[in-house]
Amino acid sequence: MRDELRKAFLYFGKPGQWERLQAEIANERVLIKKALQEEADRKERIVMIVGSITTTVIAVAILYYWVMFLKGTL
Repeated sequence: MRDELRKAFLYFGKPGQWERLQAEIANERVLIKKALQEEADRKERIVMIVGSITTTVIAVAILYYWVMFLKGTL
């Protein structure tokens, strides 16, 4: 179908119209790829932040209970 569309553009379209269409399609693919990469980066950043916060909270809790244990109040 793509070849038929290209032939139609070459026969009935203005000179260079097929190339402009191909350039526009390529540009759109680049934009979509960039948007998908940004979304993946954002999700990865969120996972890293949540993981860091969780690790910090657990470390503080362990440290607190360790200090309480050493003081003998537990």
